[in-house]
Amino acid sequence: MNKPLSIPSFPRLQYGVEIVPVEEGKVLLRSFTGSVMLSGDFVAVVLPSLLPLLDGRHGFEELAAKFDETLRPEIEDFLTLIQHKGFLGKAALHGREDDAVMLSSKDCAYWSLYGASASEAARRLAQSTVVVAGLGDVGKIVATILAASGVGNLVLVEGATPSARSGGRQEAKASEAEKTGLSLREQYACRVMTIPTTINDAAGWEETVAAASVVAVLSDTMSMGGYDRANEVCIKHGVPWVSARIDRQRAIIGPFVIPNQTACFACFEARSRANADHPEDHEALYRHWKQLNGRRDMWPSLLPFAGIVGNFVALDLLRVLAGEHLSAAAGRIINIDLPTMERSVHEVLKLPRCPACSRLRDRRPTKIWDIIPTETRSVG
Repeated sequence: MNKPLSIPSFPRLQYGVEIVPVEEGKVLLRSFTGSVMLSGDFVAVVLPSLLPLLDGRHGFEELAAKFDETLRPEIEDFLTLIQHKGFLGKAALHGREDDAVMLSSKDCAYWSLYGASASEAARRLAQSTVVVAGLGDVGKIVATILAASGVGNLVLVEGATPSARSGGRQEAKASEAEKTGLSLREQYACRVMTIPTTINDAAGWEETVAAASVVAVLSDTMSMGGYDRANEVCIKHGVPWVSARIDRQRAIIGPFVIPNQTACFACFEARSRANADHPEDHEALYRHWKQLNGRRDMWPSLLPFAGIVGNFVALDLLRVLAGEHLSAAAGRIINIDLPTMERSVHEVLKLPRCPACSRLRDRRPTKIWDIIPTETRSVG
């Protein structure tokens, strides 16, 4: 009687496995989980015909039937070995395609290795709604990558006022949100809604955020227009949000705010101001940045800078949405020196009694004598 198999019912060679011929009758199998050298008559005679059949569509009995019955134990031992090495993917149901048709083969391979499965990643992405606010170079890159990667719903928020784009002339032309939305609808199977105004001026902003999976507020410069409203409404509705901006040659990404778990942007701003040498100047600078809604053509930045920042943010969002990974910027600020690619990380701690995210923000401030035990108080 045959011993029970520990291999999947429908064996499938894991994505990314390399088959390297070394010499006659000897091959190296190499994957992300390890490598194994195989040699002998089995490798020379059986392996070339067996490997193409390990696609998740052929059951073990069907595989064994394609070869001489005397080879069955060797086939079983081989499959058990590569299963132990992590070379076999998750078992697929017979007659069912495990890969999602909406994803490219490369995407399927990635999510099979770093997610639940390709089909589960596709399902999560298709059901996701991402709000991308700020359609400068960074924002357009993020929106395009998300649409191309299978995100089902995008809401594009202009982020710049018409006067800022047209030098004070109110010109009747499509906004960047509308133009980007039209392009994405034509190229990808993605539902796109556009809001041709700023966050602060957007009607129905609360409803938009409440229906979102995540919100990204992006800028090619140091504009922080809409940050306070995004922070407030996202916290109110329990929706994660992240920001990214470029300070000349430095990218500032984060914090990725997870309501009720991580520090919010108000926590970061308050702690940053408290640690500044000149708090009044710091506060004035942040107030100035929050009033900047337009794009600044003379800002010293190169297009590759936007590419680096946009791709970083898009990758991070995809891993959060499809693979349920923790954002690289969760509760922290990531600074990237764009010319050198040197990176530094600044952890952001939650601020007790934060006026934006603390659950105790509506309580009166605690006096020091309220927390001193009664028995230790001096009696006058």
